[in-house]
Amino acid sequence: MPLTPIEIKNKTFSRAFNGYNRSQVKAFLSVIAKEIEDLRNEKATLLQKIDELTIKIENFEKNEKLLKDTLLTAQKATADIKDNARKEAELIVAKAKMDAENIIKEANERLKKIQDKVNELESQKLNIVSQIKSLMNNISMLIEKNTTPK
Repeated sequence: MPLTPIEIKNKTFSRAFNGYNRSQVKAFLSVIAKEIEDLRNEKATLLQKIDELTIKIENFEKNEKLLKDTLLTAQKATADIKDNARKEAELIVAKAKMDAENIIKEANERLKKIQDKVNELESQKLNIVSQIKSLMNNISMLIEKNTTPK
C-alpha cells in the first residue's frame, strides 16, 4: 500500500522506555524506503520512456521535414516538367506552322510553274492550230489550183 505525504507527516509512534518503539520506527522506515525506491524506479522508467518518446518525436519531426522537402521538390519538378512541356509544345507548334507555311509556299510556286506551263502549252497549241489551219488553207488552195481546168 503506497504511503501518502500526509500519512508520513501524521505518523505517530508509541513511546517506549527510551523514546519511540524501535521496531515500529524500523518497520516504518523500511516501508518508506521501499516506497521511495519504488518511486525512484518508476521515475527512472518514466524518464527513460520520456527519452524514448522524445527520440521518436524527433525522428517523426525529421521524417515530416523530409516528407515536406520531398513534396516541395516533387511539386517543383512537376511545375518544371509542365513548363518545359508547354515550351516544347509551343516550339513544336511554331515549327509546324513554319513547315506548313513552307509547304504552302512551295505548293504555290509549283502551282504558278504549272499554270505558266499550261499557258505556254495553250499558246503552243494555238500556234500549232493556227499553223495547221494555214497549212490546210494552203493545201486547199493548191488543190483548187491544181483541180481547176487550164
